[in-house]
Amino acid sequence: MSQWVKPNHNFVPEYQASGLPFVTSSNLSGEVASAGNPIKIDFPGITRWFEVHNHGTGNLRVGFTELGVKGQGAVSGSNPVDGYDFAPRTGATYPKQQQANHNNFFVVPASGSFQTRWELKTDQIWISHHSDGNTDFSVIAGITNIPVQNFLPLTGSVGIRGVG
Repeated sequence: MSQWVKPNHNFVPEYQASGLPFVTSSNLSGEVASAGNPIKIDFPGITRWFEVHNHGTGNLRVGFTELGVKGQGAVSGSNPVDGYDFAPRTGATYPKQQQANHNNFFVVPASGSFQTRWELKTDQIWISHHSDGNTDFSVIAGITNIPVQNFLPLTGSVGIRGVG
């Protein structure tokens, strides 16, 4: 008797097919990205890819956790992806990742100067203005048929490096 595996983040066929469309814009939802108030975008399934478009005059921070976008991200515990232990040790070569001020975001420059399709699987992103003020944005994504509950938690609390 065979067993069917539920589609999860390692289910390759979902990433070989085109994604279902998902679009949201800050000016339609009434929210704008501000420096002290990151906005969470929850995707209805796991992304195959996504793009963030900046429609304002200021830069945007985009990341995968609220702490990462705020520049307060850190890593602790062990990494479920590669198994490396990140508990503080004498002579460790990664002390910066232990600190709670690690910037785990990328910057989308002001309007019209940057457009990239990110081939990344995630269930959410966080967006905030890079400095004082606020700005409008749009997000477009290709969504797989993988349910959010079948995805691993992307957080530094469980040891995932580079997200905060």
